[in-house]
Amino acid sequence: MLNKNPIFIVAFSRGGSNILLNFLRSHPHVCSPRGETQEVFKGKGKVEPFQARLDKAINYLPIRALQKEDIFSLDLWKKREAVGQFKKFLIDRILYKEKLKALDPSQNYYKAENLPYALEEIKESRLLCKNLDGLIFLTDMFYEMYPDATFIALVRNGLAVCEGHIRRGADSADIARKYEMGCQKIIEDSRQLPNYHVIRYEDIIANPEKCLERICFWADLDLSLVNKIRMETKPVIQANGQHSYVHGKNRKTLVWYDRDKFWTHFVEDANENQINRLTAAETKTILRCASGSLKFFSYI
Repeated sequence: MLNKNPIFIVAFSRGGSNILLNFLRSHPHVCSPRGETQEVFKGKGKVEPFQARLDKAINYLPIRALQKEDIFSLDLWKKREAVGQFKKFLIDRILYKEKLKALDPSQNYYKAENLPYALEEIKESRLLCKNLDGLIFLTDMFYEMYPDATFIALVRNGLAVCEGHIRRGADSADIARKYEMGCQKIIEDSRQLPNYHVIRYEDIIANPEKCLERICFWADLDLSLVNKIRMETKPVIQANGQHSYVHGKNRKTLVWYDRDKFWTHFVEDANENQINRLTAAETKTILRCASGSLKFFSYI
């Protein structure tokens, strides 16, 4: 395989995974492909240039045709059929090449503040992928491909996760059942795979410095090489229901924080603000459908 010792984030959309992504991308030995894992193979829609989407579709076509299922679908909440060695070779090659193409300033352009990567440094870097939602069930395939991989699963209070989806039109029972399925897969994989670790979003917010140390330890990354932590500003819901960016920013942008200041990026009451927006009926439905995982991770 072209990718050695890759790192995979396993998480839910609307679950705070960008925090973990930027923790790890702050390390000069870690680089990502162009987008989340499904976007590497399926594109990002109209926000991405047409030629990039076309290239990705062409690259993915033989894998999808041979596999006879859309293995990189976010909506496929089940274990995938066995993937043969040739398809694994193609997947590995695409991930490696997409890492080399991710040269936007928000991706692999900077290895530190105002310090660009050399191409050879990107080639030698460890691949970092983000597997969301239905791609939680791709862990088996990636472990077979990369026995030396590190998997870090991020879980968040299901009430807050589900609210983020309900606000965007999802059915409360449907998203709660998917949350439960994803959590149970995470629990199963954490028990069976040797380098699979689970961390809670709430613990990162409560003690980010300690969690950063733990994450680097799991991934065998030398934290002393990280002078500043990169974070992306994203709109976060406030108590009044409005979205705003941190530190008065009015758009998505990259911010570099000193190691002893990066915790100021986080909105500590984001969970509470989201959970308070749920109706009593929505809360009841989520608790009914996802109680097993909510109890396991000490959310109820």
